[in-house]
Amino acid sequence: MSANSRNRTEYEISKARRRFAIIFLAAVVATAGMISFIITKQAVDNMRSKIVNLISSNNQQLGYNVDNYLVGIEDTVALFFSDDQLCEYDATDDSLDEFTRIQQEAAIQNRISDLGVFDNFTDFGVVYSNDKSVGWISNTTLQAFPDGGIYTYFTGHINDEKTMSGWFFDYLNSPDRLFYVKKLNENAVIVTSFYSRELSSVVNLSHELKDMRVCLVNDSEEVAYSNNAKCVGEKIEVNLPKENDDFEYQTNSDGYVISVAQCSNGWRVVSYIGESEIFKEVGRLKLYSFVATLVLALLVVVTGSIVLKRIYTPVSGAIEELKQKAEYDQLTGLMNKASFGEVVGSCLEKKSETVTHVFIMIDMDNFKKVNDTLGHGEGDVVLSKTAELFTKMLGADSVIGRVGGDEFAVYRKFTGWTLESVRKKMEFELRLLAEDFTRTISKQYTECNLSLSAGVYIVDGENSSDYESMMKKADTALYKSKRNGKSQYSWFVENQD
Repeated sequence: MSANSRNRTEYEISKARRRFAIIFLAAVVATAGMISFIITKQAVDNMRSKIVNLISSNNQQLGYNVDNYLVGIEDTVALFFSDDQLCEYDATDDSLDEFTRIQQEAAIQNRISDLGVFDNFTDFGVVYSNDKSVGWISNTTLQAFPDGGIYTYFTGHINDEKTMSGWFFDYLNSPDRLFYVKKLNENAVIVTSFYSRELSSVVNLSHELKDMRVCLVNDSEEVAYSNNAKCVGEKIEVNLPKENDDFEYQTNSDGYVISVAQCSNGWRVVSYIGESEIFKEVGRLKLYSFVATLVLALLVVVTGSIVLKRIYTPVSGAIEELKQKAEYDQLTGLMNKASFGEVVGSCLEKKSETVTHVFIMIDMDNFKKVNDTLGHGEGDVVLSKTAELFTKMLGADSVIGRVGGDEFAVYRKFTGWTLESVRKKMEFELRLLAEDFTRTISKQYTECNLSLSAGVYIVDGENSSDYESMMKKADTALYKSKRNGKSQYSWFVENQD
């Protein structure tokens, strides 16, 4: 074979090899790209589903928290109706002598003071049809009616004929407050209000959802509260379903993921966030996946594994963190009310003659003074330190949860103990807890006169009831401690007033 023939043959072989290599490489790249695309799409779809579901779950928790806050206001007002004499008093009755008026109005003032000690009310009083008021009616509210008409104004917002009550929000007159009114008698209405920013204490968002907008909207879809104050008073910017529509989330045409939770007063908690904000990492992950496929075509299997790992690792961490934030109070690290109830409810389902159940409600006396005088930041420090103390003193064998602003619940069970032994044990531990609280926390805030009040309910396994019933009984005992001067604990006794 001539040199020219050998050279031509080698050239043809080389050309064929290059062609084969190109075809093989193209086939590998195409195959790897297809595999990578399928894997990436499946991972992204799974991630989308999990994160959207967690957003929905987070909003349902927020809705539960906000509704709990509003129902708490209604329950406080309902307690006023327990005294028929105060309810029947009519300041417009000209037949009453001055001494009777003074006595009745002083009794109403004292009752309102007792009830209002637990909440941050800006208004809590009774307004009569002659525009006379008794209780805490703020100057801001009174000054809005220089020519009278305050009674007509508030009765005009009673929109529930069954309960003769109503919630409303008046951005023009009181842009930073939410009102709840309830008819007291033919010529009187109870008026309560609180700063809408108080709801921030129950609206907690994880770092991953920090850009999510949370709004409380009324029947007219006006924003009564939002974590973005610029929205308050305006109609919510996203389209909502009809009031009777019940859904956890949807994606609208504007590219928002929306979740709605219904409150018992007809208002709704709405959380929404742009899809681009949630899934902005997805685009980067897709790009990394395809670049890695092109560069490492011959190592497609390894590349696919790396890409898959890179997709799932951060998402798994985000999911776990969101679950953690959904079950635990982020300030104190204790269980929130919902998860505490689930755990305790599960324990109570297991009936046993040898088990004794203990349920304790603990409230920090005068905690409002910390927020009012030292600021909410220092209040958070006090709550965190108190939670650490509870965990240290009671946490070894107890389930502990934060069930309100400065209210905590403790559940514990004893096996093989008598009721008397359990009672002595809890007396000893509660005394030590109070002493440690005074020494380590109250001493640092002497100007606020902090202390602990508690209510304790103990029952044997045969007679144990459900979670809600035990909590209510412990709460009744707590109220007794508050009523008797605070800084003490009381036991629930069956059939007590």
